[in-house]
Amino acid sequence: MRFRSARTLLIAAMLGIGYIALHVGSSISGQDQPNKLPDAERPGNSAAATCFGCHRGEEKENFRDAQDMILFNESKTWKESDYHQLAYQALSSPLGEKMNTLLPSDKSGRKLHVTKRSECLSCHAVDLYPHQRWYEPESFDTHEGVNCLACHSTEDRVAGQWRLTHMDPAIMREEERWRNKHPDTKALQGQRDLRDPKVRAQTCNNCHIGNLQQGKFVTHDMYAAGHPPLAGIEVMAYSRDQQMHYEFGKKLRHISEHKNAWELYHYRKDEDQAARQMAVGAIVSLRSTLSLIVDQSANLSVDNPILDYAQFDCYSCHHDLGGESWRQKARGEGKPGRVRPRLWSKPLARVVVQHAAEITKQTQLLGEFDAAYKDVLAAFDAHPLGVQLGEERPLRDKVLALDALCAAFLKVQEAEIYTKENVKVLKQMLAAEMASADRPDLVPDSAQQMVWAFGILNDDPAEWERTAAYKELDKYMPLRVRPAKMELDSAGKPVPLAKYSQDRSRRCADYRPDELRRLMTPFSK
Repeated sequence: MRFRSARTLLIAAMLGIGYIALHVGSSISGQDQPNKLPDAERPGNSAAATCFGCHRGEEKENFRDAQDMILFNESKTWKESDYHQLAYQALSSPLGEKMNTLLPSDKSGRKLHVTKRSECLSCHAVDLYPHQRWYEPESFDTHEGVNCLACHSTEDRVAGQWRLTHMDPAIMREEERWRNKHPDTKALQGQRDLRDPKVRAQTCNNCHIGNLQQGKFVTHDMYAAGHPPLAGIEVMAYSRDQQMHYEFGKKLRHISEHKNAWELYHYRKDEDQAARQMAVGAIVSLRSTLSLIVDQSANLSVDNPILDYAQFDCYSCHHDLGGESWRQKARGEGKPGRVRPRLWSKPLARVVVQHAAEITKQTQLLGEFDAAYKDVLAAFDAHPLGVQLGEERPLRDKVLALDALCAAFLKVQEAEIYTKENVKVLKQMLAAEMASADRPDLVPDSAQQMVWAFGILNDDPAEWERTAAYKELDKYMPLRVRPAKMELDSAGKPVPLAKYSQDRSRRCADYRPDELRRLMTPFSK
């Protein structure tokens, strides 16, 4: 295959920029690191900017042989429609300034501004050294909020070799091109395989649920200072509504016609990729929550003898005590008065397990899942706050047992489960679960996750608009995470995400299980 001269020169220029970033980055990635990165080494000067060279679209005609694989508008979509770019700016918003006033000193005893606190920057910026706990503001790139490399790179952001090799013009033979390399090979050079539903879900969950090993966790102190409550995440709905800056395999000729499409791109022509992402994401999200419990319970101390309150279901404490409430009528799980763990993904995960168990004829899976979950609740019942210092082992063992079951189930999901007919069954199962009167675990965030998942399985906005049942459901509990297009205020600036958090809080306060049951009944028949 011959390359156009313009294309070769363009890529050579990009490679030169990337080489400088790689060379300089590798020189500081060892043990002796400076306290501050020189401006020339800041990825804002080379990271996303390098991506823009191809993925913004101006040079599309010079990359005709790549048009069967990428869209050439990925960077444009991120820049115009994706709230991730505003993540760092949020720390300087009025809400960020309020939190700065109310938050106590950080773990090292310093009273840093939220724009410089590692526990804030770990999700609101790009951690340049994710495998090293270097808790200095200078270890984060704040130029572009959460940019391309935050999700697409696995290793040190500055030194990821894949940024050079994936667009190397010297590679002529098709079988040697980056696109045809195995995901494991790409990962060794620093590229994260986001076409793998498990990897995509875990990448999102690291911030949207938490990952203590990466220093990412919204504590109860942060919530008390004003941090918007993290919603229960349904990964596919979040991916779609950001908006999507990628396409599914069926619309990309290189993937849809590739003989090793499943091995390289996790694509099967007879499967619904969105349904697979939703189903796998539900299990991975449950595992992410379980991991928080395990990791924190392993590090209890005299200063921190119990789990952080953010580990628990908010609705165990935060609800109106006056008047009649659905909570008074509901048959709660476990001992009365005990706070429940924040396992909001469990109801959706259970339906996913039930469905796959029937499709694969492994009917014992659901019983094993229910028994393991019941053991976790029983372990939490042993203490009013789940666990205390010196008595954490029984709880950790039960949580690890449920996590191991989920890990094994992810292997079951590798089978060809999410075909068109099977997805219809899953959709009806979801509706039936939400229409059931016997659902004590369906708190507002769990219900919203299931509604988002239900929308993914019938992602047809035109039908939502013309069908009364969908319109009524969408008005009560939205089928989208946020509007399809980024909303702008009168000054032309993006509407702050805090608005959607406020709307969600109001819906949670107004949530009534009997109303959701009524709305879902027509879909369950």
